[in-house]
This record gives sequence, C-alpha cells and structure tokens, in this order.
Amino acid sequence: MNWEAIGAIGEVGGVVAVVATLVYLARQIRHSAEAMRIAAYHQAQEQLWAVGIAISNDPEIARILAKTFVGQLDSLEFSDRMRLEFVLGAFYFGTESMLALHEKGQIDPELWQNVFENNFRLLGSPLGREYLASRRGPISRRLETLVDEHLNREGTA
Repeated sequence: MNWEAIGAIGEVGGVVAVVATLVYLARQIRHSAEAMRIAAYHQAQEQLWAVGIAISNDPEIARILAKTFVGQLDSLEFSDRMRLEFVLGAFYFGTESMLALHEKGQIDPELWQNVFENNFRLLGSPLGREYLASRRGPISRRLETLVDEHLNREGTA
C-alpha cells in the first residue's frame, strides 16, 4: 500500500469523524435548547405560583384582592393598595415573562394559551385592565392588546 492510499484513507476517516461529531453536537444543542425552554417556562410559572401561594397563605391579601373584584378599590387604605400593587406586580411580571417567552418560541402556543385563559379572570377584570394600563413597556402593551382582543371576541369589553 502506498502513502497516497494511506493518506486518502486517513482523510476519509477524518471526514467521517467530523460528520459524526457535528451530528452529535447538533443533537446536544437541540437537547440543550429544549432544556432551556423548559427551565424558562418553569421559572415564569413559579413567579405566577408564588402570587397564588401568597394570596392563599395570607388572609389579608385575599381580603384586599376580593374587595377589588367587587369594585371596592377606592375603599382600600394606602397600605392595602401598596400590598395589592406588589401582588399584582408579581402576577403581571410572571404573565409578561410567559408572553415574551411564547413570542420567542420558548413556550408552546397551546401552553401559553392555557396560561392566558386560566389567568384571564384577573387579566380581564376592571382591576386587571386598570393595573395593566398603568404598566410601562412594550411587553405590557402587547399583553394589554391581547386582553383587549380577547374581551372584544367575548363581547365583554
């Protein structure tokens, strides 16, 4: 066997090794991207769950929120308004994070729709709409548009 044949066999072996490495890396990157999507969703979901836990564990926050659902926002004391502001801030930040992740393809559209629909009671309430309108930023505006569109489809705007 001459040196040219040995060199050719070595080159073919090198090409096979490179292709195998690229296939392996592509699979690893896809797996890593999927893991990152799942982690991002769970982080945003934990934000929303933290609000629910805070409400369920604190009767005062539950009382404040209940008052706002029956149109008694004006009757709240300043300290209660501040507590409500922080609860709503956490809730909306979690929802806006989910929306941003959905828009970037990090959350499945059906999963985002499920989150949106199940949180719509607050999102579409007079309190929720008022609070959302007071938030700044492009993600807040996009969420506000989605809420308004949903209300218009439902005929409740």
